Amino acid sequence: MKPYQEMLEGGYHLVRIRNLKRAIFLFVIILMVVGWAFIWWSGNAGLKPFYMPLDAVFPWLMIMFLVIIATSISFRDLEIKYAKRDGQKFLMANNSQKRAIWTIIVAATLMAILLIPPTSDFVSGELSQTKTGRVASGDTVIISDFSNQDFLGLSKVEWFKITNVPSSNAYLRVRVFMDGSRVAEQNLQPDKFLQTTGYNEGDAIHTFNMTLENMGAGSADYEIIIHVRMSSVLTLWVPVILVFFIGLSAAWVIHLMPIKKKYASASIYSFEYDQEVDKGEQVYSRYDIRSKAEGAAEAGDLPPPPEMAPDLPPPPVPGAETPPPPVDHVPWLPGAGTQVEKGAPPVPAKEFDVFIEDGSQCFTNGDLEGALKNFDSALALEPANITAMLARGAVLVKLAREREALDAFNKVLAVESQNEKALHSKSRLLIDLQQWGDAARTLDAYLQLKPADVEALGWKGDVLMAQGRRNDAALAYETALNLQPDNAGLKTKLERARLDVASILSRAMVSTASGNYDGALALYEEILRYEPSNTRALAGKAGVLRRLGRREEAIAALDAVLSIEQNNPSALLERAKLHLEEGHLTEALDSAEKFIEVSPADVRGLIMKGDTLGEMDRFDEARVAYKQALTIEMDNPETKGRLDHLDARIAGIAQGLLSRELDEVKGIGPAKIRALYEAGLKTVDDLRKATADELSLVKGISKKLAEDIVQHFKGPPAEGTPPQAPPA
Repeated sequence: MKPYQEMLEGGYHLVRIRNLKRAIFLFVIILMVVGWAFIWWSGNAGLKPFYMPLDAVFPWLMIMFLVIIATSISFRDLEIKYAKRDGQKFLMANNSQKRAIWTIIVAATLMAILLIPPTSDFVSGELSQTKTGRVASGDTVIISDFSNQDFLGLSKVEWFKITNVPSSNAYLRVRVFMDGSRVAEQNLQPDKFLQTTGYNEGDAIHTFNMTLENMGAGSADYEIIIHVRMSSVLTLWVPVILVFFIGLSAAWVIHLMPIKKKYASASIYSFEYDQEVDKGEQVYSRYDIRSKAEGAAEAGDLPPPPEMAPDLPPPPVPGAETPPPPVDHVPWLPGAGTQVEKGAPPVPAKEFDVFIEDGSQCFTNGDLEGALKNFDSALALEPANITAMLARGAVLVKLAREREALDAFNKVLAVESQNEKALHSKSRLLIDLQQWGDAARTLDAYLQLKPADVEALGWKGDVLMAQGRRNDAALAYETALNLQPDNAGLKTKLERARLDVASILSRAMVSTASGNYDGALALYEEILRYEPSNTRALAGKAGVLRRLGRREEAIAALDAVLSIEQNNPSALLERAKLHLEEGHLTEALDSAEKFIEVSPADVRGLIMKGDTLGEMDRFDEARVAYKQALTIEMDNPETKGRLDHLDARIAGIAQGLLSRELDEVKGIGPAKIRALYEAGLKTVDDLRKATADELSLVKGISKKLAEDIVQHFKGPPAEGTPPQAPPA
């Protein structure tokens, strides 16, 4: 694992330095790629034949790497200068020195390999070729193609030689062709040869072949030798540049030596620090850390938190005699500091011991109220007793009286500001109370005393995550992991801290907008894997599930949002829509009304309430909801459309009821029903109360028809008369 201990407590200067370093590195990398492309473009690189000569770009790439290393050293020196803590400066210098030493070792090894003669001889022997054969009288032999260098330009043909061996009985006519053009021709008598060189000038790749023609009466034997060597770039330029690598790294190592020596005593990771720490206080030595890591590896998470106050002593054995304590000390309890201030008047030891022991017994038996009463009595005798105050705080935590427990630990710290138990317990309590700022400050104070406490480092990461300081949280988790590398819980938290939530959310929204719902869902799930309470991811997931037709799952996601943020307006509105689409009218109305409570000036909630009430046939209430929306936005076209639709729906129901009621009256049809409705006679009760004269005033209703309608309603209503329409 990369040693991230050095990055525990960075500062503003470090952030600026590292951002500038990244920008310069990016520029150098771009310059490197552009230079590489230009060298190939200006040379003879190509695809037919495939030829991408690395020997042409090796010097450029190594020079750029040298620039990167020099730049990195310069910025590292600045980081060490502006680091806040001496221990951090030591770690930066130590790790940089280790990397420089490894650079020297690797560069020196590679340079030695390239320069020693056996390397060149081995490559030449492996790649060179020797071919022999016989050409009969009058025949011609064609030697197959070979190239003057490999396609990467790392090995080259230095020369090739054709010999007519002495045992031949005829001479050979030798023709040499390069890229299809003849470049050499010679008649070879027995024991004569043709040797060609000089075809590797420039960067081009060439293809050679040759023909051997027997011009005599007998047979002729031949031998062809193709001699290959390594590129001069590997044997000359690369070693030269490696010398600069070694020199630069060696200078950096020498520069860091006094820095390491200066800050070694301040770092918990240096040998000097271990020598300076008193043996009795080495609770978190490397041996102990390793033991804790092995014990917690099976659990896969942070070690279980210790009790937030010292363990209480076991009850006394009946009949055992308790020796009287010294005047300035009381019987030991784990976590107790200075028990009684020096110079305080002596108190009866028996009474104080009894209260502590009785309180311990009650605590063990689960009688928390009894324990609290005994510890209060002990504090009445010794108000500044650390043991009694810590024990009282532990009982108050068990009783869920967090504020009083916090006050108890603060009183301990007022007496002994560096009491580890009180700082540890107060940190945990502040985290539970979600007082992130105070928790961070208290943890910092505790880690000053116990810098290698893996549990506290994990808590610090949790607090920083809650504050939205993801980078700082990652540094805390990384430091804890360096102390306990196998802790699976810390690894998961580190992955969560490193997760670029904003970027993933942006990509998910783009995927949703482009219709890639499966991709968007996968991105939201990636966030929720590490942050199951991320409401933006849950809401986005719900929207995608709704589009995929998985409404029940979408409702579950919105319920998760509302379990975290009860008054999230977007989640309430979307939940109302989904329940309405699914026909869950009661749930839809409940969500719409909660949305109205949260956002009373948003007409969307009133419109949703009106829609839901309309589906429940509660037309009057639906009309009221729409009209309330119009009082907020008078010209809202959506609200007006919904109200018109509701009126039309009510009119249709009412006219249907009138038609059924007047079905037995001769001469009544749909047109006359509509005319009665438009004249204000919208319900059966309206018609029953109307007189013949009033009815005859309606367009299309004659005097005779009006009297028939009145007569119809004088009789008793027929069985099964349908219910009246809701009033408009």
